[in-house]
Amino acid sequence: MFPNSGSEFDDLIVVQNNKEPNSFHIEVPKKLEGSGSARVYLSYSKSSGGEAVPDITEELKFWFNWSVVSGDFSAPKKEGYIPYIRVVWPGEVCDTVANSKYLGSAK
Repeated sequence: MFPNSGSEFDDLIVVQNNKEPNSFHIEVPKKLEGSGSARVYLSYSKSSGGEAVPDITEELKFWFNWSVVSGDFSAPKKEGYIPYIRVVWPGEVCDTVANSKYLGSAK
């Protein structure tokens, strides 16, 4: 089965630039209705809209409370790749997946 995805889920990812270069703050809902806890990944794509490159995708671990996962992270520049955040909320039948805007465009 295909995961649930779309702009309504992408919009749940809030990424802000920190003062340090390539440093960001993220907040996402810990759970969606019927889902498990969010898993957050720093991913890189070769081009806008491209697939994540598995070798340079890493899971990020953050502090969380009952409703929100949040924390700071760095996204080092990698020549020829564009960083973004991918969030997966596991579900019993299928996962829900969201992707942030590319991190160079975070506000």
